[in-house]
Amino acid sequence: MGFGTLLNILLIIPGLTFCYLARNGNVDQGVLIVSAGLFIFTLVARFCVFNKEYLWEHPLLGIALLFGIFICGDILYRTEFRVEDLLLGGAATPPDEVTADLERCKAILSFKRGYIIDDGQPTSRLRARALLNKRLELAFGIDNAFTTTEKKYHNEFLSESQRGLNIGNGDWSRLSQWARPFARARIAREKETCNIVTVIQMMTLNMALQIFLKRDDSSLLDDDLAQLASAINRLWINSKSPDTIQPWAEQDQLHRILRNLTPESHHDPCSPWENPMNLILPSYETLWRVVLRCFLELNFRPRHAAHAPRWRAAVRFFMENVGGWHMDNRTVNGISATDVAKEALRLYPPTRRVYRTTHSGRSVAADIETLHRDPAVWPGDGEARATNFCPERWMEDGVNQDAFLAFGAGPFACPARGGFGPKAVALLVGALTEAVEVKDERGRGWVVDGRFADVMAAEEPLGSGREAFDGLRLRRGGGGSEKSA
Repeated sequence: MGFGTLLNILLIIPGLTFCYLARNGNVDQGVLIVSAGLFIFTLVARFCVFNKEYLWEHPLLGIALLFGIFICGDILYRTEFRVEDLLLGGAATPPDEVTADLERCKAILSFKRGYIIDDGQPTSRLRARALLNKRLELAFGIDNAFTTTEKKYHNEFLSESQRGLNIGNGDWSRLSQWARPFARARIAREKETCNIVTVIQMMTLNMALQIFLKRDDSSLLDDDLAQLASAINRLWINSKSPDTIQPWAEQDQLHRILRNLTPESHHDPCSPWENPMNLILPSYETLWRVVLRCFLELNFRPRHAAHAPRWRAAVRFFMENVGGWHMDNRTVNGISATDVAKEALRLYPPTRRVYRTTHSGRSVAADIETLHRDPAVWPGDGEARATNFCPERWMEDGVNQDAFLAFGAGPFACPARGGFGPKAVALLVGALTEAVEVKDERGRGWVVDGRFADVMAAEEPLGSGREAFDGLRLRRGGGGSEKSA
């Protein structure tokens, strides 16, 4: 064996190792492209300069070409999705496995190799999540941490999100000073009935735009916020079926609204990388439904009549003193705003199921909602049953903090887990609670109207579906005596 042949063999080993790392998402795509380009350039330059000898007379050049093909193929393997994945909309099809087992859920969330992937085919963690979110790219024109397979871009997006979430006490005080009059004005201007779902959606969107896109509240129009919230809900529902999904490129009115909400910025709704929906969608979608249900639990459920006053006092006290009061601090009633917010996030997790997929197309789902309501994981009797809203459970030393997966786990854990999520829930619910406690000139408070009054009186948890509270309205009740809590 000649020296040249031995050298070629030695070059193959790091080459294959490099490709293996690439397929598992441990090498940045930019590095792959540059490396492939260098190998191809070397090959072309060799023939351009000398142009005398054939490829097979120089095995080193053959190895370089083979190495380049490996890398280019690996780039395609990691970044290209099958056409049927795009058309079917990923999670629109039922997963092959759904589990509410704690350890299994944690493994799915972190996509542990050798535990979740059982088909012998390594899959990038980013690809494992992005494949089932492909429908969101088509429906919302986004390219963010939930849809990308590029590790560098994923990290950059997370860094940008974390910068937005890193707000100090002064910022929280400013948000409180905005939220309180915002809620009072939108609820009070409705003389007899109030579409509380729309109010909560507008508040949540407004907060997201202030925090992540640095917009001034005075520049955000209610009509634009309400239309955007309605459009997001409609597009999300339609994206679950290939028959109803509507391409983002056709949403001209929504593009106009986004430009109205984000003028004089680098954000462009028609560019996947600059689309403001990249930041709006995850922050708004994961928050407003939790806020709605927490607000209803604290204010309009007869079963909580004995305990709800101190829950309301906890979130209101936090809202009023957010700049100088840690939300873990307990009030004179023993309850903290953290207890209330975490209980809402437990019973009504922002993402009910988290999906992952392998390259072969096998999909698995962690059923967070079922896990969070499992009496074996969250033991308790009476008011402390796992399916009951009971903030007091978080006062117990033995509460299973490890089973609280509202913000995910592992490398894909939500950046809001560090405190922003519970704070945002408590602040918005506190402002809304304060607003509905204001009676009109006839001494009337607010009650839940129509068929939803029976929903509030039921023993089971509130519906967690996206459309569960379509049509929910509050109405003025006689002297406030009809208020459930």
